[in-house]
Amino acid sequence: MKLNRTILQMALVFSFALMVSCTVRHADVAGEQNTLQDTDWVLLSFEEQEVPAAPNTRTSYIHFDSKNNKVKGYAGCNNFFGTYTLKGDHLTLQQLGSTRMACPDMEVENYLMAVLERVNTYTIAGDLLTLYSKGTAVAIFRAGYEQPAQDNEPLPEQQP
Repeated sequence: MKLNRTILQMALVFSFALMVSCTVRHADVAGEQNTLQDTDWVLLSFEEQEVPAAPNTRTSYIHFDSKNNKVKGYAGCNNFFGTYTLKGDHLTLQQLGSTRMACPDMEVENYLMAVLERVNTYTIAGDLLTLYSKGTAVAIFRAGYEQPAQDNEPLPEQQP
């Protein structure tokens, strides 16, 4: 039974990576960050799977608004939103919800939302934000900005 669950989780992560590979753009790096708040964080990896950038697509991101303790973002097809609590390096996301546009694989976005609900700590190193659940990294983001797709727009060079 445990093997079946592991296979299902791996399939979901792989499916998410494929889906997001069609929906993520490069973002310009904002530089070294010392707080996770009031910065757009572009998704780089999810459950140890790199999220490749694809041309002419919108960036998947997360943003923590310090004024209202609200979190918002884009998961590859749907926007998501909720609240968060921050105490030192302890971070919890609550009341997460999302829009419900027709997507190729809602199961993957639902899994991402479940992962975000498990987050309990974070670290920032340079321009990288890592979210953890019980000591395990579950998502890595880079400081940048949400960038909608536009026709005939060249992609910025990938940052090292």
